[in-house]
Amino acid sequence: MGESLPASKPGDLNFADMTDGASNTLAVIETPEADAVIWTRPDDFEVDLTFPMQSLLPGPGDGINVAQYDGSVQYMVREQLTDQILKGLLTHAGGEVVELRK
Repeated sequence: MGESLPASKPGDLNFADMTDGASNTLAVIETPEADAVIWTRPDDFEVDLTFPMQSLLPGPGDGINVAQYDGSVQYMVREQLTDQILKGLLTHAGGEVVELRK
């Protein structure tokens, strides 16, 4: 995990802590198959926040499945994403304005 990711916050995470907004913060992210762990294991997936595209989309895949804290689920296409966009979606209080590329 990264220091500024929601799961790294000590204690409980409240919606008030998500100053970027629940619809701009990813809660669940599909990881590359090679890095997947059984959900019951106490193990984390490490994301390089400098280059999150390399962490989450290392191969030729078209995109990733994600769920936001507002409850929405979507498939984010690689062409819509950049390192800056992914970092903004991964952090909950970074102050980034996130707009997917068209």
